[in-house]
Amino acid sequence: MTARGATLFSSDEKIISLHPNITPLVGAIGRFKFSVESGVSTCDPLDQRIIGAISDRLLHDEVADLVDDKDRQKFLDVSLGTPDETNCASTILRFKNGNVVKDTYKFSYHAEDYAQRSLVAVEGTTELIGIH
Repeated sequence: MTARGATLFSSDEKIISLHPNITPLVGAIGRFKFSVESGVSTCDPLDQRIIGAISDRLLHDEVADLVDDKDRQKFLDVSLGTPDETNCASTILRFKNGNVVKDTYKFSYHAEDYAQRSLVAVEGTTELIGIH
């Protein structure tokens, strides 16, 4: 974070700045990573704005607390749950700040864990799809 706003890098590495009071537009996509070992999620400034986080480093429970109560259990189930054959999952969630998102998750497991029981990390995107 800078004093006037957040700086992030787009996919083509151009610097983009966000003023702290600007709400991302529908269609904006933020990115996050979750380390099972540390229990910490890190998110880019756009993801941080979309979910309404104060920090770019959050515990999994802190992220869950930002999710609307009606969708909290769904978030907990899907974000650390069973992926499809491609080790991916997605869901629609409502956040307490009024944003509706499509979260997409890519699960990584220990190299020789063919039964997918030893989750190492989750990477994903948060796409703002509406405001309620």
